[in-house]
Amino acid sequence: MLVFTSNNNSNIFAEIFKKQQQKPMINSLLLGVFVCAFLIITQNIILKIYKLFPTYGVGIVYGSLGVKLLFVCGVTIALKSEIENSSIYAISILLGVLYTNVKTVIDLHLKNEDTKKETT
Repeated sequence: MLVFTSNNNSNIFAEIFKKQQQKPMINSLLLGVFVCAFLIITQNIILKIYKLFPTYGVGIVYGSLGVKLLFVCGVTIALKSEIENSSIYAISILLGVLYTNVKTVIDLHLKNEDTKKETT
């Protein structure tokens, strides 16, 4: 149990602040944006390929998932020493993954509804 006295409070807080200085995050942010851009560009290409070959939709989607997973893992392992703030890096990748998943669901759902309207 820690007991703080009034004389030592400023010294203790100064030491804690020195130990917990903010890490620079510009490299992590730039790498995260780079990976996020790759995910978005890949997903747009996959959606265009899917529109050309709708019968192979499941294979195309799972194949692109594998390519994206390998790319993200490869970049993360290769540039592990450059990622200074892993939270910022992970959040930017998560935002890219969420955006591409929502875009895929919306595009495929709207395409299916358009074909249903045309047939009726």
